[in-house]
Amino acid sequence: PWDAVRLKSAFKLIESSVEEFRRDGYAVIKDESVAVRISLAQWMAANPKPAHRPALLQAITDRDSRVRTAALRGLAALDDFSLDSIQSLLNDEYPGVQMVLVNVAKSDKVKLPSDTVKRLKESPY
Repeated sequence: PWDAVRLKSAFKLIESSVEEFRRDGYAVIKDESVAVRISLAQWMAANPKPAHRPALLQAITDRDSRVRTAALRGLAALDDFSLDSIQSLLNDEYPGVQMVLVNVAKSDKVKLPSDTVKRLKESPY
């Protein structure tokens, strides 16, 4: 139950009008629980706001590929999404990240480098 409590608290803190509370809410993206980090990144992807960007940028470097996948979805949902923000993911071997990269390429939001496109086409996933 503690994971759920920390996650619900993060949602409330992020939506606060107090900057310090929002900062504490976004810090949960570095929680010890993978489930909490995944859920928070998924929530930010489902509720895209420019204020989520710093936390999502931290999350794309997470050691867990599911967190990286959710964070990439969140960044891609932002209006000012750019290739510069996802450089660290262009060579990610995790199938979930690769699928989101394919969807990003199809959306025409950004143009992926030709070597990344080639690698994605050759991927068994």
